[in-house]
Amino acid sequence: MDMQPSNLDITRIRFFTAFASLLLSLQAVYFDDIINRDGIMYLQMSEAYLSGGLAAAKAIYDWPVFSILIAWLHQFTTLPLESCGFILNSFFFIVLTDALVLISSLLIKTRQQLTIAAALILCFVPINEYRDFILRDPGYWAFSSIALYHFMQFTKNPNYFSATLWQVFIVTAVLFRIEGSVLLLALPVYLFFTFPTLSAVGYFLQSLYLAIAAAILALLTLASQAELSDAFGKFESILQYLNFDTYIEKLGNASFVLEQQVLNKYSDEYAHLILIAGLLAMLAYKLLKTFSISYIIIYVISTSSANTHLHPRLQKLLLYFFLINIFILCTFLFNAYFISSRYTVLALISLLLLFQSRLCNGLESLWLEKKTLLMTIVGLCLFYNVADTATSSSSKTYIKDTALWAAHNIPERSLVMTDDEFMLYYFEREKTTSTVCAKKIFRRIDFLREYHHKMPYLHGPCSTPESSDYKQYDYMIVVEKERYPELIGFLKTLNLERVLYNENERLNDGASVYKVVK
Repeated sequence: MDMQPSNLDITRIRFFTAFASLLLSLQAVYFDDIINRDGIMYLQMSEAYLSGGLAAAKAIYDWPVFSILIAWLHQFTTLPLESCGFILNSFFFIVLTDALVLISSLLIKTRQQLTIAAALILCFVPINEYRDFILRDPGYWAFSSIALYHFMQFTKNPNYFSATLWQVFIVTAVLFRIEGSVLLLALPVYLFFTFPTLSAVGYFLQSLYLAIAAAILALLTLASQAELSDAFGKFESILQYLNFDTYIEKLGNASFVLEQQVLNKYSDEYAHLILIAGLLAMLAYKLLKTFSISYIIIYVISTSSANTHLHPRLQKLLLYFFLINIFILCTFLFNAYFISSRYTVLALISLLLLFQSRLCNGLESLWLEKKTLLMTIVGLCLFYNVADTATSSSSKTYIKDTALWAAHNIPERSLVMTDDEFMLYYFEREKTTSTVCAKKIFRRIDFLREYHHKMPYLHGPCSTPESSDYKQYDYMIVVEKERYPELIGFLKTLNLERVLYNENERLNDGASVYKVVK
C-alpha cells in the first residue's frame, strides 16, 4: 500500500495539476473557433471602462469586476483585451484545480489516491467545457473552492488564520457572482451542527468577522459613491429572490397555463404539483447530463472495491455545501424557469468532492488488484472526457472568416449592415475605413405579412411591417442557418449580389457577404 502523502508529495501533485491545467487551457484556446457570446459582452464592458470609466461599463452590465480586471491587465501588458480575458480565465482554472487537489488531500489517505484525484479533476467535463470561454464564472468557481478548503481547515482547527483566508476568498468569489453571498452566509451555519452551541456561536462570529467589517465598509462606500452604487446594482436583485410573493405569482400563472391548455378537467388540480415536479426533474437531468455518463460509469466501477469514507465530518460538510448549491439552483430555477449548464458547475464540483474518497479508494484497489479490464474502461472514460471537450462538434470559423474577409476586402468607406453579434465583433476589431452597423436584417413577424403572397405555405401571426431601408447600406453580412429558411427566402426578395459565401459543410450553415445593388 502506498504511504500517506507528505507535504512534498502534495506540492509535486499540485504543481503537476497546475501545469496540466494550463496546458489544457492553452489547447482549448488555441483550437477555439470563435469567442463565446458572453465573452463579447465582457470585452465590450472592458472597452467601455477604458474609455468611459465605471459608469460606462455599468451601462452594459451591472457587475463589472471581471471586465475591470481584463482592462487592468490590458493596461499593464498592452496585450489585446481578448488575450487578457483568456489569460485571466486560464489563471482561474489553475486556482480551481489546485484548490480541488488541496481539498482532496484532506479526504484521502495515500499518495497514489491523491494522484488519482488529480487525474479525475483534470478530466472533469464540467470544468473543461468552459476553458475556451471568456467568463466570470471560473473566478467564482475558483475562489469559492479555495474558500471551501480554508473553511474545512477551520472546522478541523478553528483559528483566525483559516477564518481570515476563508473570508478573503469567499468575498472575492462574491465579486464574480452574487451567488457567493449565499455561500458566505450559509456555510458558517454548519458550525452549529458540529460544535456545542456556545462554542459554535464564537466560531460563527470568528468565521464572519472580516466579512461583517467588509460589508459595513462596502455599504458606507456605496452610500457615499453613487457611481459605485450603480455599478454594483445587482445587489438589489437579492431582494427579488427573497420576495416569495413573486414565486407564488409565477407558479400560479404557469400552473394556470398547464391547467387550461395541457391537463383535462380530471387532472387540472394537480397543475402545481406537475409544474414543480417538472422543474425539479429538469434540474436533476441537467445535473446528470453535465456530470457526464463517463464519471457515472467510473463511480459504478470503483464503488465495488471502495472502503467506507474516512472523514465523516468533512463528508457531511461537503454534503452541506452541495445542498447549498442545490438551493441556489432551485432559487434561480423557480425564479427564471430555466437553468444553464454553467450554473450547475459548482454543484457538480461539490458532488465530485463528495464522492472523491470513495472514487480514489476504489480505483486504487482496482489498480493494486490488477483488474486490467476495469482499469482500461476507466482509462477510456477519462480519455473520452478530455477528447470530447478538446474537440468541437461543429466549427464556427466560417463566421469569423467571413467577417475578416469583409473587413479587408470590401471597398473603403463602405457602410455595412449586419445583425450578427459575432460578425460585428470581429469586423470592428480590424483596421478599416468602413463602418459596420448593427441592424436587424430580418424579422419573421414582418416577413410573414409582407411576403406571404410569395410563399403561401407560410402561416402564422403578422403585424404591420416597417419599410425596408437596406438600400442605404453598401454591403450586408449575413449568417444563414439551415434552420431559418424564412431568412434565406427573405434575402432572395432583396436586390443583392453575393460576393462571398463560406459554408459549414457539416450543418449546411453558411455566412455571406452581399453587395447591395442600388
